[in-house]
Amino acid sequence: MSPKLLILVVDDNPLNVDVLEELLEDAGFAVASAFSGDDAIALAKGEHPSLVLLDVMMPGMDGLETCKAFKADPDLNSIPIILITALDDRSITKQSRKVGAVGYITKPFEEEAVLACIQKYLGS
Repeated sequence: MSPKLLILVVDDNPLNVDVLEELLEDAGFAVASAFSGDDAIALAKGEHPSLVLLDVMMPGMDGLETCKAFKADPDLNSIPIILITALDDRSITKQSRKVGAVGYITKPFEEEAVLACIQKYLGS
C-alpha cells in the first residue's frame, strides 16, 4: 500500500478547515491543518506536505504573505500552493501568480472543483 499524500489546509476559520479535512480524507489524502501563516510554515517544515491549500484572508500573516514566505524558503519552495479566496475578481489571478501560487479556488467552493484542482497540481 502506497503512503497517502499529505495536504496541508491553512485557514483561520475552523469550520472551513473541518469541511476541507473531511473532503480530502474521504478522497484518500492525509491531512494536516494550521490556523495561521506562521503555524503553516512551522508545520510544513516538519511534515513536508505534497500540497498546501491556503486561505488568502487571515489575520496576521495573510495567505499572500504566507505564500511568499513558502516560496522564499529553500526547504518549502517546491511545494505547490493553491490559494482559497472569497475574492471573486480578476486581480486574484495576478496576485496568486505574483506570490508563486499554482492556482486558486474561490469560496464557497465546490467539492469536485477542489479535488480536480488538487489532482491537476499533484500530477495524478
